[in-house]
Amino acid sequence: MRRRKQNSKQKQRQKSPRRSAVRKKLSAAKRLQIALAAMRSGKSLVASARKAGYSRKQLRSVLIKTKLGKKKAGRWVLAKRGGRRMLMFSIGETFNIAVSHRTSKKIGQYLAAVKQFFDDQDLAHLEPYRGKFITDLFGKKYEFEVRPNHLYRLDQAGSEPYEQVYQYIV
Repeated sequence: MRRRKQNSKQKQRQKSPRRSAVRKKLSAAKRLQIALAAMRSGKSLVASARKAGYSRKQLRSVLIKTKLGKKKAGRWVLAKRGGRRMLMFSIGETFNIAVSHRTSKKIGQYLAAVKQFFDDQDLAHLEPYRGKFITDLFGKKYEFEVRPNHLYRLDQAGSEPYEQVYQYIV
């Protein structure tokens, strides 16, 4: 049998990692960071999506849903203010989640109320947060933890340094 020569596009496809491999290695937040950084550096939506392991439709829907970008006059315009990663206590666990600026403000107020609760043991500080939820950049909901025993346990487990708790997302 005769063997055909591979053209340059076939060789290039073999060298680059598959999108599924990129997806498995990186979290959704990290992939979004990569895509946004590529778009801010001047790459197109399609090129940014490929680099981050998204399809162009997925990246477009994420940009629209999270309000990080919109299309104006045929060009994608990204929001100036990105999200940030913050510490969140919910369902007896500690989560480090990616949130918008508005949501990060709510989490900051909640964490201040938790600190006040630890200082004077007054449950009234936590009452405004009972039954309330916040939503991260990817649409997942987290309920504020207001049960004292769970908060004590989470406090004893320790937390990450401030620089890792409150990280800006590109």
